Amino acid sequence: MGDKRYYDYSGKKSWTGIGRKVAIDDDWLEAVNSHFANNGYDILLSVIGTILKEAGHSDLTRAQAWVIAQDVLNGGVPEILRNTDEDESLGKGHLMLDIAQKAAKGVVNTTVAAGNLAASAASSTVEMAQSAVSSTSTDTDSDDEEEFTGTNG
Repeated sequence: MGDKRYYDYSGKKSWTGIGRKVAIDDDWLEAVNSHFANNGYDILLSVIGTILKEAGHSDLTRAQAWVIAQDVLNGGVPEILRNTDEDESLGKGHLMLDIAQKAAKGVVNTTVAAGNLAASAASSTVEMAQSAVSSTSTDTDSDDEEEFTGTNG
């Protein structure tokens, strides 16, 4: 790990880690900046574009998306994202684990829902088949009786 930088929750760089701060590894910043330099910013800006598109707004430019992101982020770290027990240390985060678990839960919920739907459809199919067999058995039994009665009659 590289050197640490500290920021307060308003997003301003701090010279020390004293008080409630957010620790950032210099290597993290280098990796992210390198990624954007090599791949462009569309992956970041697409979040803003998608939010606006889903809300029914017109498309926007990359600079417009950047300014919106900057305006939103300049408000500092939202209270809901703050974890003073973990934010001051490196290696305690679990952002990607939480995202993976949320995605897995969504897959499980979808799979369970699809499984329930399939089970319901299968159950209905079995009930229809049983009903058809019962109906056919009853029809066949009465036909057999008529035939039997007819031949012996």
